[in-house]
Amino acid sequence: MMDAIEDKHITHLDLSHNAFGPQGIESFEQFLSRANHLENLDVSNCGLSPKGGEMIAAAILKNEHMKLKEFAGTRSRLEEEGLTALADVFRKQKSIEKLDLTQNGSKRGLAPLLGSLIECKSTLRELYISDNKSINRAIPELVACIKECTALTHLNISDLNIKRKHISQVADALLVASSHNL
Repeated sequence: MMDAIEDKHITHLDLSHNAFGPQGIESFEQFLSRANHLENLDVSNCGLSPKGGEMIAAAILKNEHMKLKEFAGTRSRLEEEGLTALADVFRKQKSIEKLDLTQNGSKRGLAPLLGSLIECKSTLRELYISDNKSINRAIPELVACIKECTALTHLNISDLNIKRKHISQVADALLVASSHNL
């Protein structure tokens, strides 16, 4: 299938809700490494696993011309390794505008992910990281991301189980962020 679109100027690729897992990624790794015009990639609910996230990140990092604007990988079981690998992509490209990584079950992957988004501080407009249970290990990175990303207009941090001792830090960051738009 990917051979048929390889020479096209594809800007949006939605593969969501297909249970292809890491084995299925092998069929489009080459496309990702050559898709210079790709700006929007949706691999939500594809059963990627940590390995799949690493495979996608490695393929994208081979493509020096691609500049992703939107990435969605909700419910893809990326966990720590997958989110950390994708953090390298966002840090290097510095172009992400919308990121949806809802429900990926990471234990420590949110810290590198949120830290990488500081590099996208002038482009990141929408961030959806709800239902990732380990945010308390990444509060400093979340706070920095909220404060530093001055273009941020949509933020979904619901169902993160933020501990009481951290909520004031997050609230203070939101106050700082609100002053960006005054």
